Amino acid sequence: MIEYLNINGEEIPVRINRKSIILFERKFKKGLADLGSIGLEELSFLLYLGVCEGYKFLEEDNPFKKFEAFESKLDEMDLSDFLEKGAKVISDFFTKKKEK
Repeated sequence: MIEYLNINGEEIPVRINRKSIILFERKFKKGLADLGSIGLEELSFLLYLGVCEGYKFLEEDNPFKKFEAFESKLDEMDLSDFLEKGAKVISDFFTKKKEK
């Protein structure tokens, strides 16, 4: 499953999977139960891991080779948009979607 983070009209693929969660847990020593209380850096990094996995899943070249490049892209967003869109993209991976 892929979700997209829209930054100024650019759709960036995000895929939160087992690997991205494990890497996040290793770096921040926080697990799934802590996702509701993560800070801005942690949210940014989890999105970055998801973006790396999203591009890999789609077999496309990731333009964000380093976290700092992705942070610069995130800084193009208003803070309120970042919090709303970033949290929604991640939470969509933990919400079972109803089939139509």
